[in-house]
Amino acid sequence: MSNRNNQNLQFNKEIISSIDYHIPLQELIERLSELHDELSNIDQDTINLVSVDKYRKDLLDSKLIANKSNGVQAFARSEERRVGKECLRLCRSRWSPYH
Repeated sequence: MSNRNNQNLQFNKEIISSIDYHIPLQELIERLSELHDELSNIDQDTINLVSVDKYRKDLLDSKLIANKSNGVQAFARSEERRVGKECLRLCRSRWSPYH
């Protein structure tokens, strides 16, 4: 039996602030860095795409993209490309021509 699509993303922190829960800038950058590190090392053959989908949507959120911090924008745009559905389905590594 194959282990395909059974590995879940371990990162489980919010990256979008809300009225009830504000994430300070430094903490947001640390969270984005942590998410980036995990996404950079996932095995694309075994990752459960559902576990990545929430963060794909969050990285496309206008609040994150419109953040005035260049650090936040850099992480958001980089990860937005990395976790796109097309990327996870087509390429084997981030160095692939399809990435």
